[in-house]
Amino acid sequence: MKNIRKPAETLLFVMTDTSVQPEGHQCLSRQTPVLEATEASVCPSPLTKRCRRCQRELPLSNFYLKNRLHTPDSYCKTCRKEDNRLRRKQRTCPAEAESSTAPRYPLITGTDDPELRMSLIRHALQTVRASVLRKRKRRYEEEARIED
Repeated sequence: MKNIRKPAETLLFVMTDTSVQPEGHQCLSRQTPVLEATEASVCPSPLTKRCRRCQRELPLSNFYLKNRLHTPDSYCKTCRKEDNRLRRKQRTCPAEAESSTAPRYPLITGTDDPELRMSLIRHALQTVRASVLRKRKRRYEEEARIED
């Protein structure tokens, strides 16, 4: 919508959230000229924002603030909660949960036999110690190479 200024009309400045900074951040303080005759329902209020998911115009209190920028999120709180809930469901793999195969590695805390549990703990300790020794050896070799 173009705003054409006629000589007899006066312009009002309305705060909008439509401008986007080069980094992709929204700027809530940009002023856009609007004709005085325009209805209030057409002009967005500076205290409201449109949710990009449900497309509803809501007050800013219905949006979470981004931590780094302290600007309102693009989704309202209800849409953000629903989106996070769906994402959590997708992250869990239902195929693995339904499969009857044994896990790839035995779960030490899940074994009831104390002898088996101790042997698993000893094996895990040996594996960790061997890994630490390999890392130390690699670090010493790199330091010796740098000194030469």
